[in-house]
Amino acid sequence: MAHIVVVDDGPPVISGSAAEPALRELGQLTIYASPASTPELLVERLHNADVAVAVYSTSRFTAEVLGQASRLKLIACVGVGVDHIDLAACHRRGVLVANTPGANADAVAEGAITLALAVARRVPTVDRLTRQGAWPQGEPITQLCGKTLGVIGTGHIGRRTVALGRGLGMRVIAWSFHPSPERASEMGVEFMSLEELMRTADVVSISVRRSPESGGLIGRHLIGLMKPTAILVNTARGEVVDEEALVEALQQKRIRGAGLDVYSTEPLPAGHPLTRLDNVVLFPHNTGMTPERQTKSMMVANIRNYLAGHPTNLVAAGGTHSL
Repeated sequence: MAHIVVVDDGPPVISGSAAEPALRELGQLTIYASPASTPELLVERLHNADVAVAVYSTSRFTAEVLGQASRLKLIACVGVGVDHIDLAACHRRGVLVANTPGANADAVAEGAITLALAVARRVPTVDRLTRQGAWPQGEPITQLCGKTLGVIGTGHIGRRTVALGRGLGMRVIAWSFHPSPERASEMGVEFMSLEELMRTADVVSISVRRSPESGGLIGRHLIGLMKPTAILVNTARGEVVDEEALVEALQQKRIRGAGLDVYSTEPLPAGHPLTRLDNVVLFPHNTGMTPERQTKSMMVANIRNYLAGHPTNLVAAGGTHSL
């Protein structure tokens, strides 16, 4: 019987959900109800694991950790991102990695639009002032209908963001690692260069996956091209954006604001410069964590299929990025 270990279920995602009994039907299940906060702790939890369930990207499956997990054959991610896993080391050791592509696309795309609207409408500031007894009707808000949405990355999440943006009455433009006339026609968008998109868009929404190609993709130069009225939204990975350059642009009011769900360091440290800015809306990397998302059921299916001899949703050793 396979030993399935949930290495980092804190805060709980698997425990108490429908995924827990489903996993118990597949093998011996151990759930650790706290983060795998150190390599030593992760190694300890993987000691007898045949299958590891990785809930959070803070669990780092490095080559050193994998080298001490002699029984491990599958890492099943509750999500899409695999930047916390050394895929090349997995490939060398014969460890498969499966993720859940598209399972949280609706949730993350909706979160991206929520962040854009919250910044445009200055929701946190207006709410706070109203609760304090003010009546801030003069607070400078704006609408998204009639504006231009620039979507960077047109995988599952990017495509859904395009649809939601069009539903708001926005013109949508896009950038992709692999643009094509066929995809542009299918999605109803115009593909353009990153420079042109950054100059043109009123809202820039980033949804590329973390990969060697996307790391540092949105740097100081591109941020400097944005309109002073533009909003940047990042629900991808913090490393995709030059955070220092973004903070400077926000501090100097060179852009209208930002809505962020991801950061270069997570959890976001207390007192971080982003926490002191009133033109930023901050989420704790949770836009995809709705109960309606299908990530847990897809993760269970990936493990079931692996144990049955036909693994699904495997991630290549070289990694993947949004198209």
